[in-house]
Amino acid sequence: MDIQSLAQEIIKIKKHADELGLFTHDRDLLECKFCGLMEDVTFEGNLITFIKREDIEYNKMKNSSKRFIETNDPNIFICPQCGNNTELPEVDFE
Repeated sequence: MDIQSLAQEIIKIKKHADELGLFTHDRDLLECKFCGLMEDVTFEGNLITFIKREDIEYNKMKNSSKRFIETNDPNIFICPQCGNNTELPEVDFE
């Protein structure tokens, strides 16, 4: 198998994982600073979203099944809850 065929197969597998709702770790998790919708990953690798609330224990929060929407800018996503732009968090490599 040549490198181009291998790359195409990896893209196909990643797309299938996305369709299944799995988090492929190709970016950081998002959190909307306007409405509190945030992403997390279950032990099984499923991407979940929920509204961050102080009055509910973390492990009892319900998955909203909403997904942040990609834009033309790979660092900006649209929050499906409130429609505001959400930036990927900056990674600190120190």
